[in-house]
Amino acid sequence: MELGNDKLKATAEKFGFNQNFRGSGISIEKSRFPEYDDAYEGLIAQSGIGQAGLLATPMEMAMVAAAVANEGDIMKPTIIKEIKTSSGKTVRGLNTEVLYEAISPENAAIIKDYMIGVVQDRIGTSWSNVFNGVNAAGKTGTADYQVDGKDQVPHSWFIGFAPADDPQVAIAVIVENGGTGSTLAAQVSGKVLKAALGQ
Repeated sequence: MELGNDKLKATAEKFGFNQNFRGSGISIEKSRFPEYDDAYEGLIAQSGIGQAGLLATPMEMAMVAAAVANEGDIMKPTIIKEIKTSSGKTVRGLNTEVLYEAISPENAAIIKDYMIGVVQDRIGTSWSNVFNGVNAAGKTGTADYQVDGKDQVPHSWFIGFAPADDPQVAIAVIVENGGTGSTLAAQVSGKVLKAALGQ
């Protein structure tokens, strides 16, 4: 509430909210960070933790995770990393492109440490075991919503990247009506990261 809507919104927009992203062969639906009058302190506070009128696509949140992994840089989204023959020989690689710096490398490192802690602090719990051997960094999320004024089972979110010390893969998973973020979305993310890293 002390930051206020203007600063929260400006920071969210540095990460791509309220923008149209177009990449190589991809157009991403615009994610929305709301604008609230100062009188709506409760909604401003909720927007700061990803609730209230905030809407985000999985691609947007994957780009947020990747920005932290890339020392604060927002990358141009692409669908294809490289083109290979049926025998596995690379025919052509596609160049990666930095669009702009969302946050400083110093602030990205702070967030990265927090994200490492989210996974490491839960070692031994039911969902953290899916990250064993991956050295992942991540953040859970729970998206509450209503239909016709009635609370629904929230959506389960997890964003992250791995390995934390040399990021190769960024991820965002949403499980609609999956409950809290530390349930289904985290478990799916751990399995996908392991598969992506060949484990």
